[in-house]
Parts: sequence; C-alpha cells; structure tokens
Amino acid sequence: EHVSLERRPGPSGMWGVPTNEDYQRHLVQGLPGVGVELAKRIVERVGVPFTWKVPMEELMKVEGIGKKKAETIYKTLEEVER
Repeated sequence: EHVSLERRPGPSGMWGVPTNEDYQRHLVQGLPGVGVELAKRIVERVGVPFTWKVPMEELMKVEGIGKKKAETIYKTLEEVER
C-alpha cells in the first residue's frame, strides 16, 4: 500500500507553481522510497524531475540514494513517460 501521499507536508506559498520549492519537494515525494528529507536533498542537488536528464550517477550522489533506490526511481519515471 502506498502511503507516502498521506505523509506529505501541506501546501504553502505559491503552491502549484513549478518554481516553488515546497511544491517541487511535494512532487518528488511521490517517487517510491522518497520521504520528506530525501526529497529535500534531491531538489537541492538535482532539481525536479520534470525533464529528468540527470545521470543515475549524479542522483546516487544524493545522501540516502544508492544504486537500488536510483534504479527504482528511474524505473518509475520511465513508466510515467509511457
């Protein structure tokens, strides 16, 4: 059961605007295995994956992301693009 949506922080500021950092973190938390703190680190390191051009090696430089989690995130993003 996917429960991360229930744990996301609520909206604030310019909610829904792609340049709003709270909104970016909220979107990234929709990826499997990504919670509040990891979403913050992803956004700070590589930005939001709307046009995910970040190499897997760069994503793995984010503290808390190893090869397995990076592969899971990429697989999820590939499924969304279909």
